[in-house]
Amino acid sequence: MTNDGAKTIGDIVEQKIEKALEPVHKKLDAHSAKLDNHTASLMNIETTLEGYADMYKVNEELSITT
Repeated sequence: MTNDGAKTIGDIVEQKIEKALEPVHKKLDAHSAKLDNHTASLMNIETTLEGYADMYKVNEELSITT
């Protein structure tokens, strides 16, 4: 077999593998989009909790000084 023949076989195999993996890539993209949405939500929750923690500390300091 020549190098051209091996390259042709390699190209065909690569195309077949890529086609077979298309559903997997689509599913991974869908999961990635969900994770991005969850990450944004978690960041908002974290910011809110930090705000409540800061208010709690301020209120606690005010109640100690009065």
